[in-house]
Amino acid sequence: MRITNGLAFVGCVSAFVSVFLCSGCIDFGSSSDSGGSTAGRIRLVPSINGGRNALARVAPSGGSGLESFQVAVSDISLAKDLTTSGSGWSGISGVLPLFSQDIGDHNSVDTTMARDPAWSRHYIDFCSQASIGRIASSKPFTLRDTGDYHWVVINWAPFFRVRSAIPLPGGDTVFTHDGPVTRHLYPNSNGNDNAYYITEPSQSLLQGPAEEAIVRKNNGGTWFRFLKPLHLTEADLDSAVTLADTVGRDSAGQPIVKFVPSGKWNVLLVFNPLDFLYAGQNDHSNTGINGDIVSADSSAYVHVPFLKATAVPYREGEDVMRETYEFSVQIDTAWARGTYGMRLELYLIGDNVVAATLNSYPTDGSLAPPDVPTIFFAEDKGDGSLSLQNYDHSPVFDGFLRRQVVGQEGTVLWNAGPLSQDAQTLTYRLAEIKKMN
Repeated sequence: MRITNGLAFVGCVSAFVSVFLCSGCIDFGSSSDSGGSTAGRIRLVPSINGGRNALARVAPSGGSGLESFQVAVSDISLAKDLTTSGSGWSGISGVLPLFSQDIGDHNSVDTTMARDPAWSRHYIDFCSQASIGRIASSKPFTLRDTGDYHWVVINWAPFFRVRSAIPLPGGDTVFTHDGPVTRHLYPNSNGNDNAYYITEPSQSLLQGPAEEAIVRKNNGGTWFRFLKPLHLTEADLDSAVTLADTVGRDSAGQPIVKFVPSGKWNVLLVFNPLDFLYAGQNDHSNTGINGDIVSADSSAYVHVPFLKATAVPYREGEDVMRETYEFSVQIDTAWARGTYGMRLELYLIGDNVVAATLNSYPTDGSLAPPDVPTIFFAEDKGDGSLSLQNYDHSPVFDGFLRRQVVGQEGTVLWNAGPLSQDAQTLTYRLAEIKKMN
């Protein structure tokens, strides 16, 4: 039976990774070895884990899905300080580079360059273990690099390459195809930052096989400010020394002391492909959705979000934990009505929130969920709860209390911000606790 109003989410087949991003230029000259000085090492470790089938919601057999998702990541760094400007940043200082490749001026990249085979070497495929392994690195740090690091930043070129076959609930499949990229402005806007882009292939998206398509986004990165700073100490210059790690707490709130090797720092790169992108056909349940790939002769579309990844720095011997919380959201606006799901992932070292990602997904196959705000800040409210905030410090979740046992529930004030919804109180559930390293 053919369903004329349906959408579906997919993720990379049998993959699980992660990363963080931001738009700006970084001088990488400050963290190299200086002659004769003692140096420690910090390793960037890409991690692809099996985990749950990313296609479980739409294709239990796992026979199709996101085959390739390629991003030209230019750099990944830790920073002691920076000044935020909207969702971008400036005035960065105390940079500890983890990965970099020269892709030139981000603003000069156009569709011709993005499709050029000679330029394709810059892309990292986040659905390929071999490709993501290219990010692996080991960098030196010296005495001048010690201190408190508050930020992680990532930059990428605004063109993504994607290949996917996305099953719809009614039996049809949407296939990616390439085509000209056209620029459009949101209503009542004439600013470059308020433009969006559509890839318009001449071939119907309902005809396979899937082909690699270029998608252009209007942003080139992201950043995150840790709940607590990460301390890089003089002792870290000597890997033979052990340090007292007291970030963990017992049930009475007392610190758990354990000793971990100094001088052995890792940064875990993680990206969760579960429900990452979605497709629809004849879907008018959410008029606020803009398809990134839309074929001229059908109403089928593919929506490709920004890279939702994060970098998690930790000392060897520390546990990186991920807590996954799930929500059900009721939307009732002039442009969309229905229910969709949200998934919040907190990455923690002890009780320090070092990364957070938020994703939306359909729950009944009929409502295309909106893009949800990115979380840029985690702040302690002083009562044991967290304020998880957008780039302008407006709370996305205000008064969020972490849970200790899978299945436990809580309530929190949710501010949809640019989604033009009124703030509402949502019930959430701790769905999973997972050790990531």
